[in-house]
Amino acid sequence: TGEDFELEVEKLELAKVYSFSVKYLTEVGTSPPSPTTAKFNTPPVSSPNHVTSEDVTTNSVKLTWGRPTFYAEGIVEAKIQYKIKVTDEAGQENEVTTADLEYSFDALTDATLYQFEISAAYDDLDLPGINDINKESTPAIMAVFSSPSPPAMIDPTEIYEHSAIVTWDPPDRLGTGVQLIHYVLEYSVSGSEDVKQIVVPENRCELTDLAMGNVYSFAAKIVTSGGKSVFSSLIPFTTIFTQTAMGQFRDEVYG
Repeated sequence: TGEDFELEVEKLELAKVYSFSVKYLTEVGTSPPSPTTAKFNTPPVSSPNHVTSEDVTTNSVKLTWGRPTFYAEGIVEAKIQYKIKVTDEAGQENEVTTADLEYSFDALTDATLYQFEISAAYDDLDLPGINDINKESTPAIMAVFSSPSPPAMIDPTEIYEHSAIVTWDPPDRLGTGVQLIHYVLEYSVSGSEDVKQIVVPENRCELTDLAMGNVYSFAAKIVTSGGKSVFSSLIPFTTIFTQTAMGQFRDEVYG
């Protein structure tokens, strides 16, 4: 005795008013029924479908979803609104409403986990005999991690004829509980479409097999367990040119 029991009641109809009472059934008889619960209604529509996130950046994200699959009798699809509640890692909440099947959020913080709850709402629902009418579906929930900021590239100082050591600073924040996976460095001769990429585990890389006296550009992005940044701005450097004996001879002969 004294234990709480939980029972899931299935196959309830949409936009219907229900109340419940329970009683014991034993081998010797049944108990009197319990007091009846307050009346409540089921949602007028099912949850939005196929919630996806697109165009995730450091400060914005676009959410898309499909219309509910099931509707109560008499529901006019054109009158359905979608309520979106967004909660950040600090528990701060914001709510917006739209009639569209997509919504773009901006002014987000980089490298932050956000939870989005999308409900289908039908404000014209009228159910006699109930005061506090539930006009919203069960929310569809999606978590999105905003992208980290790109690394900050540092002007290289160790530059040679055929190599250079490039470095960069990681972004100020990676996110709560997020781990660095690697960096991706890309570089090329300035103006060339032949861009090379290197995956490196730290914020430093030695580039080799470079040509003397050429201008190169390089950039990097960070990849973490929460997401990845865009590439940083390009930083140029020029490899050292050293005159060889053969080159000097050619200059003297041909002017």
